[in-house]
Amino acid sequence: MVIHGNPTYWTPVFRQQNSNHQYPEVQPQAFQTSASQMARLIEEAGRLTTSIFDSESHARAIMGAAQKNDHKTVVSLLDQSLDFSVSSVTYTPTGLKVQLNAKEEMERGSLTLQYIWE
Repeated sequence: MVIHGNPTYWTPVFRQQNSNHQYPEVQPQAFQTSASQMARLIEEAGRLTTSIFDSESHARAIMGAAQKNDHKTVVSLLDQSLDFSVSSVTYTPTGLKVQLNAKEEMERGSLTLQYIWE
């Protein structure tokens, strides 16, 4: 195969930013609140993970309820380890996915955990 002519190249066009543009003052309070909530979510994730790791009967109960598609029991077993957050739980034949969200009115973050059991 023969290609005739020169290939076409895209040339980016750089726009000079308006140097007179003033950005608003940053307000880190919401960001700091999010970081505080995330620290607590990470602690809860650790407690949840430890409860599964430390107790074969607890892990077996969660897996058994998921296998039977008993969502209410799966959530109840997981929530035993959670004080600060509420969970959203999904599971498949290969694993469990838990999303932790702060119970506070102004939720500013979430943490998703994925456990593989196959």
